[in-house]
Amino acid sequence: AAAAKKRSPAPVEQGFSMEPGIGFTAGPNTFLMALTAPYAFDRHFSLGPRLEIGVADNRVLVAPSANARYAFDLTGIDDDLLRRLRPYLQGGFGIAYVKKDRPGGDDDGVGGLIDLGFGMEYPLNTQVSLGSGMLFHIVPGSPAGETFYFSWEMLSARFRF
Repeated sequence: AAAAKKRSPAPVEQGFSMEPGIGFTAGPNTFLMALTAPYAFDRHFSLGPRLEIGVADNRVLVAPSANARYAFDLTGIDDDLLRRLRPYLQGGFGIAYVKKDRPGGDDDGVGGLIDLGFGMEYPLNTQVSLGSGMLFHIVPGSPAGETFYFSWEMLSARFRF
């Protein structure tokens, strides 16, 4: 008789989580600190606030938004490592504040924000996941001359309650 195959723990299917992360932005180039606090409606769909703060010597970026995430289920894959991966698509809208220090005076402004992206999570257990995600941000209104920026949250940790 074949031994029963060990199944990996699945993330909690419903509830709140907190997801801090670090990385960088490009266009403006900054060190990124991000915090997302989504509510998972089921195993696939979550919705919640996100805050990105980017800092550099001569610029600051603050971008609060509301983001939705759809995670794909890979439980049909035979390999245990790949089965645990949770790729996702995400998108949202919000506002972006950009401040640039320039010779002769600062330049700053606020504009709308539309973001679209993707990422991946790897659950360590039912309460904690590690992840990485990328977002492409369109910034209508061009605060401080910015119309687009890219953010890569290189490492995040999601804690489920």
